[in-house]
Amino acid sequence: MSKVIVDKVIDNLYELRVNDNKVKYFESLWYIPEGITYNAYLLLTENNVVLFDTWKYTYADKFVEAIGKLIDIKDITHIVVHHMEPDHSGSLPKVLELNGYKAKIIGHTLVKRMIESFYGIEPKFKEIKDGETITIDSIKLRFIHTPWLHWPETIMSYIVNYEVLLSGDVFGGFSIPKSIFDDNDKVILSYLPYVRKYVATIIGHYKEHITKNIN
Repeated sequence: MSKVIVDKVIDNLYELRVNDNKVKYFESLWYIPEGITYNAYLLLTENNVVLFDTWKYTYADKFVEAIGKLIDIKDITHIVVHHMEPDHSGSLPKVLELNGYKAKIIGHTLVKRMIESFYGIEPKFKEIKDGETITIDSIKLRFIHTPWLHWPETIMSYIVNYEVLLSGDVFGGFSIPKSIFDDNDKVILSYLPYVRKYVATIIGHYKEHITKNIN
């Protein structure tokens, strides 16, 4: 059974994670018997709720349940799309449907057309430029374009108030870590081989973009 985890990261920022121990091939190509996780984040501000990414469509119902542990899904006002690959955006149609399509999508200029093409939805949309900062209540969000890590529309979010970087899957890895936080050496050492595997199979194909985007 796939385990769902809802945990506080800091203040009013929460992680929503599901451990996918059923999938055997990532993108139907790379063998991953170690499994993988899908991660989203929920930020509660004074008068708004910001959702960062969703889960794979297979877990859409579980994702909605996880959100419901924190807030009413109808209260989501903004959804940041870091990356349109289905393991990030697959649950987006269900979330928007239950939200009444009230939430505004925030993303790279390509995201709007990709949502329309992938899911047949024409959402409220705000295009964000590289380095742009927007303020939602008292929270400042800065957006960073990181193209080709590993799709052209990939971005990151930096929550200025908390000094937290939400990096999508740019710094990701395969496997199901035993802990949400990598605050001890054992967790890091056990995870690193799967990070190397991820870089070699996925991100490594775009190696010329890695140092450029990190800088």
